[in-house]
Amino acid sequence: MSTTLIRFAKPETSRREHKSYTTTPALRSNSITFNAQTQTRIQKRRQRTRTFAEDPFRSRFGQRLPKAMRGEARGMDWKTFRRSYSPNDIQVEQLRSQRKSAGKRQYEISIRGLRADQQGTRVSITAMGASSAMSEILADHDLAVEILKFHQYEIFEATATFIFAT
Repeated sequence: MSTTLIRFAKPETSRREHKSYTTTPALRSNSITFNAQTQTRIQKRRQRTRTFAEDPFRSRFGQRLPKAMRGEARGMDWKTFRRSYSPNDIQVEQLRSQRKSAGKRQYEISIRGLRADQQGTRVSITAMGASSAMSEILADHDLAVEILKFHQYEIFEATATFIFAT
């Protein structure tokens, strides 16, 4: 809350050393605004602090979603986010890679959800990167993917990959 005091100086009191405050105007006046309470640094920070409910990935892992997804996922909880952006039950359970020549890698991937009986599948494939390997594996299981946008973030000891695909 702020308070404004207006000082109206009377001609006879303007020569005195003390200031007088009155409600009636005189020859000159000035106004001073006083803040009743000064906010501490922590109170100012709390006003700036936002909850990250508009970004479910950030509220869970501390990294922002890619810009295009951020708008679409605004206000979703984590379960809704997972159902919306990972509607299939395909999950990579284990991924190992070994360097080969010419920048290629040999991938050993354990995936659950590719088969109708939901049993795990182990695949060995040579590709330029993990996304390329996954695209080939999905295509081999009649799930053709064309990657339009690709984002990766380091989270703790893992990597989160966001792929916008058709």
